[in-house]
Amino acid sequence: MIHTPFRLLPLLTALLALGGCQPAATSTAPALESWPQAPVANAAQPLAVGDELWLLTASSDGLILSDSHNQQRDRAGGSFRQLSVAPRASANGPAYVAATSDSELQQLVLFAVELPNGVLQQKARWPIPRRAVQTLCFYHSPRNDQLSLYLLDDRGGGEQWLLAEGPKWRSEPLLLRTLALPEGVSSCATDSASGSLYLAEERIGVWRYGAEAEDSMDRELVALAAPHGPLANEIRAITVDAGGQLWAATGGDHPALHLIGSQQQPLALTGEIEALGAASNDVAATLTLTFDGEPLQRLPLPAQQARPLPQTTPEVAPAAETAPAPLMGDAMDDPAIWINRSNPSASRVLGTDKRRALEVYDLAGNKLQELLVGRVNNVDLRYGLQVGEQKIDIAVASQRDRNALALFAIDPASGEVRTLGEISTPLADIYGLCLYQPEGQQRHEVFVNDKDGRVLQYRLDGSSGSVNAELVREFRLPSQPEGCVADDQRHRLFIGEEDAGIWLADARAESTAEPQLIIPVGDQLVADVEGLAIAQGEKPLLLASSQGNDSYVLYDAEPPFALRGHFRVGVNSQLGIDGASETDGLELTTTPLGAAFPAGLMVVQDGRNRMPEAGQNFKLISWSEVLATLQISQD
Repeated sequence: MIHTPFRLLPLLTALLALGGCQPAATSTAPALESWPQAPVANAAQPLAVGDELWLLTASSDGLILSDSHNQQRDRAGGSFRQLSVAPRASANGPAYVAATSDSELQQLVLFAVELPNGVLQQKARWPIPRRAVQTLCFYHSPRNDQLSLYLLDDRGGGEQWLLAEGPKWRSEPLLLRTLALPEGVSSCATDSASGSLYLAEERIGVWRYGAEAEDSMDRELVALAAPHGPLANEIRAITVDAGGQLWAATGGDHPALHLIGSQQQPLALTGEIEALGAASNDVAATLTLTFDGEPLQRLPLPAQQARPLPQTTPEVAPAAETAPAPLMGDAMDDPAIWINRSNPSASRVLGTDKRRALEVYDLAGNKLQELLVGRVNNVDLRYGLQVGEQKIDIAVASQRDRNALALFAIDPASGEVRTLGEISTPLADIYGLCLYQPEGQQRHEVFVNDKDGRVLQYRLDGSSGSVNAELVREFRLPSQPEGCVADDQRHRLFIGEEDAGIWLADARAESTAEPQLIIPVGDQLVADVEGLAIAQGEKPLLLASSQGNDSYVLYDAEPPFALRGHFRVGVNSQLGIDGASETDGLELTTTPLGAAFPAGLMVVQDGRNRMPEAGQNFKLISWSEVLATLQISQD
């Protein structure tokens, strides 16, 4: 099909007054220009090289690199369609990495683009066996300096693959997550500054997803297609410029170029758009428009300053993970750590599957026991409860089927767990739970809460040969609590009110003091406030799960409860273990547990278990890595 030359309808100059930069009063409406020696391409990306703009084009005749004087600097043979580029540092100076697909061989091809030498160097070729790629786009994570690539088809499928960590490239790509998407995805674009993945659903609109591997699949519709929104039908391509502004090119009967969020009229075009590209330096910026079978066009823009990347949160990597829950969805919730005093490396992790069971794992994450006791939500344990003539270690869980305390005996020698029965409570919707064993005393007590804010304190007694419980105190928080932890040494109880923050109460039953809100939610501790744990030591620390931003926050566990740091649990690519996100319960111990956990162990529930996609599980992290990453000493 032969298209007529591309034409530009009058456009208000304010359309391109980007980032507050206003054009001179005498300027005229910008117009599309043919790229000099206009190549015919399937996709094109401009490249900022100092104060120049170079061009990389993917075509059926190969991948071509041209400089600002339109001189071909290098060429790689192949039949290439899609194209994405990302800046990468190199020993020879500024560089890019380019990803494209070889349509004839069904392969993903990566090239290093060395600048200013003008050299294309093929880095890797990998087969794409599982999907016909409709679009691809790089994402550089400011959290961990990881470079990943999205491969998306138009049938509702997509994948995110890890390619490099810092300057180190992987010998093989690592699948980070599989995406379930709408059908009809035509194009994608990413923005590192906002952590965004944008997808164009051809006849519906443009969506925003979180681009990080641990982000949820929640999405936001940022622009609708006609007749319900301003975009013409058939959204063909999207791109994000250096200023973070999102552009969309539409086809159909009224092809146009839209600046998403602008109140100005779109730029009318003729012809079928195939791809968009954007680049900017201190002198100039440009948008490239690739048309089906026609020479490349460009739209000059005012120069744009690249936006600063967000401040990063330190990350630690898990050393192991437990077997996944047998069912997908919200299942695993809260862990507890049992320490084998005679053989610490043989210690155990107890974890609740709140749909069905209490699970028991070794420190490598292997499941050792499964006790089918129903919907147990939170679990905690203590040592040396006298039951008749013997001493046992005891675990207690909140049992939601019957609003009861589920009791478990732990063999002090082997760590084997067995059920001890249940104790009923007057709660209507039992929820969180933790144990308290005052240091130097033989008392074992249980704090358990209800979604209505009530907190009950029970004292356990095994003198009769069976375990009974006496209610010794009751108080209330303003709204729903869950996670709690008792500091046995200092007789403090910390309780998380999910939407409000962390409360402090005196753990002793005889206390009449009212609980105090000591750490409200804010920029660091983001609701929901979930699991809590104490890191005992000369300087005790309080650890909290900040579920709202997939992170963990450390405070001094003594007044004035100062913030000590925050961190995330990220990918361990060497072991193929994903990070942790949307954490409910957590636990930690500072007791050395063998070579893998020389300063203790932190266990967190993972709400989105990936690599591969599977049921929820728990991640095991060396406590020494947390302290080293945050540069904290407990001495």
